[in-house]
Amino acid sequence: MRTLHIVDGESSGESLRGFLPKAQILLWRDALYDGPVPGNVSLHKLSRIRSRHWKAGGAFARRDRALEEFRKFEEVVLWFGPTMVCQLSLIQLLDWFSGHTGPQISLIDGDYAGWLRPDQLAPHLDHRRPVTPAILRIGVRAWKCFTAPDGRGLQEFLDADSALLPELRPVLVRIAQEYPDAGSLSRIERKLLSQFRRPQKASVGVSNAMKNETFGDSYYFDALDRLTGGINQLLRFDEPPPENRRAARLIITDFGRKVIAGKADAIAFNGIDRWIGGVHLEGRDPPRRAA
Repeated sequence: MRTLHIVDGESSGESLRGFLPKAQILLWRDALYDGPVPGNVSLHKLSRIRSRHWKAGGAFARRDRALEEFRKFEEVVLWFGPTMVCQLSLIQLLDWFSGHTGPQISLIDGDYAGWLRPDQLAPHLDHRRPVTPAILRIGVRAWKCFTAPDGRGLQEFLDADSALLPELRPVLVRIAQEYPDAGSLSRIERKLLSQFRRPQKASVGVSNAMKNETFGDSYYFDALDRLTGGINQLLRFDEPPPENRRAARLIITDFGRKVIAGKADAIAFNGIDRWIGGVHLEGRDPPRRAA
């Protein structure tokens, strides 16, 4: 039986190639938690937006053309585990497949293929489950909430039943926590800022903050750029910054200490300009999350 396997990236792809050397594998590479993901646009338009964000050239267009050939196969298997990248890509694909009839779509979401050896993949493939209309509906609803221009739908989704996609809710909870809190910091920014109460290399602080997280390291270094920038820095360089920002030694500023203690609002001073899904946080009065 001709099968198309769709995975989140090269790590999962390598594991799968080791297990099924002749398999047709499509890499669905995009860290959708980073940068603009507006809703109500076609896959091609969104891919152009994402390609500009990542400076990816024609990679997204080639990926999309490969996806559109899915009817050549008798089954499509989605390998998307519990990571941030996997679950956001999964709901994007479920939304797309909801509008395209074709072969059986199956799902493997209990573990991340990139963490497994090739010889560990067989039981997961054997226990793949069909993507039912109910699963598609959850995926469509989650994607619409994630890509909506305000964050209210995301909270509504979190309050609803999504048990058929058990790995999705924890990821969307983490996404919701990237909205600034009353003290102006996202959860990751607060976690990262607390690493530099004493001078420390940026790479060490990021490594510590990444424990038990599935955001990629570039997300943390982008946050460091925000914390060291702006009119009022929350972090400063403890020595002249080297060319390689990962080797820079950083320390929290007095203003940063006030912000982390809830005694100052960084956004009121510095403003904000970043995206969470379809929401563009900008200016000095963006949506906040509850404590």
